[in-house]
Amino acid sequence: MSFTSVTNLLLACFALNAVGLSQAQAQTVNTQLPPPLPVIPAEVSPGKPTEPLDAASLMAPADPVTLAAPTPPPAALSGKRPNEEKPLELGNYKKIHAIFLTSLGSFKVQLFHFDCPETVKNFIELSLGRKTHFDFQTGNPVRRPFYNGLTFHRVVKGNFIQGGDPAGNGRGSPGFANRLEVNKKFKFDSGGRVAAVVTPDGQSVNGSQFFITIDKADWLDSTPNSIFGQVVAGMETVKKISGVKTNALDRPLTPVKIESVELEFTEWPAPAVPELAAEETESSRAPASTAPITPSAAASP
Repeated sequence: MSFTSVTNLLLACFALNAVGLSQAQAQTVNTQLPPPLPVIPAEVSPGKPTEPLDAASLMAPADPVTLAAPTPPPAALSGKRPNEEKPLELGNYKKIHAIFLTSLGSFKVQLFHFDCPETVKNFIELSLGRKTHFDFQTGNPVRRPFYNGLTFHRVVKGNFIQGGDPAGNGRGSPGFANRLEVNKKFKFDSGGRVAAVVTPDGQSVNGSQFFITIDKADWLDSTPNSIFGQVVAGMETVKKISGVKTNALDRPLTPVKIESVELEFTEWPAPAVPELAAEETESSRAPASTAPITPSAAASP
């Protein structure tokens, strides 16, 4: 074998060893990186649900706890529900409320259907089971009340609670995203604001996830948001949820379940009917004429 051949062979072996060393180093570095944090996907393809994160990193062990029965709604349900066979016309209603019954109590939200009509309509149709979505486990299209049985999967004490995720880890959705409908009328200047969760690209909102602020959160006003409701009753329940124990990823150790979301529709009042004029009294009436009736000139032959 010539000197040149031996040299080339040695150089090739050195290159292979260098490549192998680089791969080994890369693997070592990768194993030292922390697991990725939960993210909101901009879109979930039907039939191919987003893979959940490692279960060990998402849920800390918790002692079994018997959940208390939900308390009655803060206000009696009233008003007519929209006809299931007709399109939902939000303008037909003066006020629309959503009543959340959870494992820790109930609270009532007034929906801003005039200021965020698309966001509110999507929330209502998912709540009533009128909108087709995709089952997170099977990927099959279904139509049923979406929020019943889900949890508040993220709780940051004193800041906000977040729910509406079928995966329960912050990465789920109904299989679609919606347009970011910015509500310029309302700010995060008080607690109880209800807003849609914005996707990582900042251009749309997750199709089902929402969060509720506990107190003033004006730092959120620096980015566009869809504020589509306000807690008007049961804020003590929201604060109670925000105080539960959580793991390192802000996930409650004992799940806080959304048992159901009920809708209350208040129609516009019927137009007022003008009252009939009071009958004239005898003294106010003009005296009847006693003169004989004669034919008019036009009627004469």
